[in-house]
Amino acid sequence: MIDILIDNRLIMNSNVNDYVTGVFDEELPNRFMARVIINNSKETCYVKSSSRLSNYLPMKGKKVILKKNLNSKFRYYIYSVRFKSSQILLCPSYANEIVADSFKKKVFSFLGKRKKFEKEVLIGKYKSDIFLNKEKVFIEIKSIISDSSSALFPVVYSERFDKQLELFVDILKEYKGYLFLVCFNPYTIKITINRNNMNYAHLVDAVNNGLVVKGFVIGYKNNNPEIKKEIPVEII
Repeated sequence: MIDILIDNRLIMNSNVNDYVTGVFDEELPNRFMARVIINNSKETCYVKSSSRLSNYLPMKGKKVILKKNLNSKFRYYIYSVRFKSSQILLCPSYANEIVADSFKKKVFSFLGKRKKFEKEVLIGKYKSDIFLNKEKVFIEIKSIISDSSSALFPVVYSERFDKQLELFVDILKEYKGYLFLVCFNPYTIKITINRNNMNYAHLVDAVNNGLVVKGFVIGYKNNNPEIKKEIPVEII
């Protein structure tokens, strides 16, 4: 059994055997692949990120937590990197699931009762991550991987995000919209919008038309990530 120390306590739950620890060696030229040293042997592992991890963090020699990768040619995928007494999640796509699983928590009380919500609902050409039909509210969720207490967003340019912001201007005439920025570093206390990696004018237009930008940081409960609290977002 591999011991996983999270938040200064030893996690001993029924899923602990799904995890192993290793040391990050290098990212490979092929996308979604990296080499990790596990028990003194090098193994190629899957990376659940469309961008290279080096865009977010210096990874060489860092202790990483790997999770068993079912139905794949890779035995493991890189789940997180050890950071201080906790970890930074390295799977950007998990942000939607984390928000949905935490959606009934008090931190989201500003949205109202939230009894029913849908995922991946099309509004014209835009697919919302979460949609509240009765309230006519759409939510777009973006993850942030950073080792800084003041994280930047976006870390890398995304043409898809720019196109979404353009679509929001018209959608906001009929619906209320939120942009949730979810930071995977439990120690982050603030998010700052990075003008260099986006069309900032598109964001300003969307905000001026009613888009509400909210920042959140995750924590861990029994090794499972969840939304911990809201943190400020600085839009200069």
